[in-house]
Amino acid sequence: MGVIVSNLLTAEHGFPTRDEVQERKLVTVHQVHGSRVVEAAEAPAEADAVWTAREGVALGVKTADCVPLLLEDPVQKRVAAVHSGWRGTWAEIAPLAVTALGGNPKDLRAAIGPCIRVCCYVVSEELAAQFAGRYGAPVVERREGRPYLNLAKTVRLQLQRAGLSQIDDVGDLCTSCDARFHSYRREKGAPGRQVSFIACAFPRGGAATSL
Repeated sequence: MGVIVSNLLTAEHGFPTRDEVQERKLVTVHQVHGSRVVEAAEAPAEADAVWTAREGVALGVKTADCVPLLLEDPVQKRVAAVHSGWRGTWAEIAPLAVTALGGNPKDLRAAIGPCIRVCCYVVSEELAAQFAGRYGAPVVERREGRPYLNLAKTVRLQLQRAGLSQIDDVGDLCTSCDARFHSYRREKGAPGRQVSFIACAFPRGGAATSL
């Protein structure tokens, strides 16, 4: 069913659908819904983001509703893959990954992949109030008296606060709505995961433009 890519990133990367077989060897971590960011040489480790500057090394994160975030610095030739569920988002793992990459945030490019969207992500009143209090009312929508959290928008806000201006929300795709993807909520515990990946390989050079 293919691999979805961002028109912004220049590194080799992809957001596969549920049936896509990943043949590339990926460096991954033991995801624990935390805020730890590690260098690829430290993996496997308990963490939710991994980065590398080693040419040709490919990184991966597994998701089934959480936000997969891919980062690149085409100037320093560094990349990172981030798993950001609500706990990791609250712990601000995305800005921590930006810090781990180093360099000038304005050089960095980010792609947010398919995840559960505000249309489907109903949360508790307590959690909604926490996110709205820190990130503003627009990250929470209300329908029929129930709060819905916009995780992707929250991650975008975090990246913007960290200094990034080049951010692509790839297709605005919802894993809960779209049966091409595994969804923890829709499938009540999703038996599988998508594996988003990015490699420290820049065959397209640094010519992508800002969105």
